[in-house]
Amino acid sequence: MCAGKTTVGEKVAEKLNIPQCSRDEVRFSYYREIGFSKETQQNIREEQDFKTCTPIGSRLKHMPLKEY
Repeated sequence: MCAGKTTVGEKVAEKLNIPQCSRDEVRFSYYREIGFSKETQQNIREEQDFKTCTPIGSRLKHMPLKEY
């Protein structure tokens, strides 16, 4: 989406002196844990006929950064 999320995350992590973790780095482990797959994605696309976009973030359960 090129909105600057990673850049902001890096700056905040640097300022707070904590490690930065991008969702892109851990998303596939999230997907496996919640049972989300390419097949699930395709089914959603077919059912919704590409008219509605439900962000994957809304399907993820809360997982603290320390677990990664």
